[in-house]
Amino acid sequence: MKRFHLSQLIPKSWQASYYEKKANDYMAKKQYDKAHTYYTQALTMDPSRTRIQDVLAQLDDLITNNWTQSDFVADLDSIMQEQAANNPHMQSLHARLSPNWTHVSKLISSYIMTTDNTQKQTLRKDIISHADVAVHICLDMLDYKKEHTE
Repeated sequence: MKRFHLSQLIPKSWQASYYEKKANDYMAKKQYDKAHTYYTQALTMDPSRTRIQDVLAQLDDLITNNWTQSDFVADLDSIMQEQAANNPHMQSLHARLSPNWTHVSKLISSYIMTTDNTQKQTLRKDIISHADVAVHICLDMLDYKKEHTE
């Protein structure tokens, strides 16, 4: 007989509500670190609760601990995901900010220029491993070619 953990049987939205309520209780007690932990758990259970993102941002100002680089990266990632969801053109901009952008651009250029089939296969694998960035680069190249050949 297959065993289930209780959390697998309870809808994530209910779990998120539970964590949010616990966080609200800690906020009322001004126990900001604990509130932050529970708000984060609530957001993990139900990422559509954008209001919690706003509360977490405000809460970061209240917590006396230093804001770490990982906090910055997590906050920036959250903002970038929200921007991309609201504006598809932002996805391309975010891809350009990728540290792999230049590397993948060079891979694609090499792929286009090479006539060696063995090298093409190696380059293809490398490009595919960076699919999210590579798609944006290829589309930009196609747009550039279209604009300059018309």
